[in-house]
Amino acid sequence: MDFNKVNNYHFHHPEYYPIEEIDRSHHLYSPQFNHISFAFPSSPPLSQASDILEGELCTEQTFAGTKNCSAEYCECTYVLTVGIGDVVEMIVVDEGFAFDASHPVHLHGQYFRVVGQGKLGSSLSIEKVKEMDKAGKTCWVFFSRYLSFSTNNIKI
Repeated sequence: MDFNKVNNYHFHHPEYYPIEEIDRSHHLYSPQFNHISFAFPSSPPLSQASDILEGELCTEQTFAGTKNCSAEYCECTYVLTVGIGDVVEMIVVDEGFAFDASHPVHLHGQYFRVVGQGKLGSSLSIEKVKEMDKAGKTCWVFFSRYLSFSTNNIKI
């Protein structure tokens, strides 16, 4: 997760007022997960999934090979498919490369607990978090800049 410097057409038109041509104090960075911005679906996914238009839902692989979301603006309703009753652990890393903000990340629509939060330096890559985790440095990971959520996947 980070605030990325991309020409988000909601704020910066790449032809008329690209982000690169605007004074840094007026940049509107795009909050993104895996370089993809959130877009509301046309219908509620849980109750009217069949009414959602094709191409609105995506995963990280949706744009692979067709668009470089690190350089171009990408948006959709990002989905993660899990089975009923599965335990899901999400670790959200605020990489902090655009600016050192420590933005509080939170979820809506689910019961969850934040089980860790902290900061290590002014920026932190996902690769570094994986490296620290693999090395068994859980106390370092706990104090790095990330949130770990624990949620109940309700059985219906």
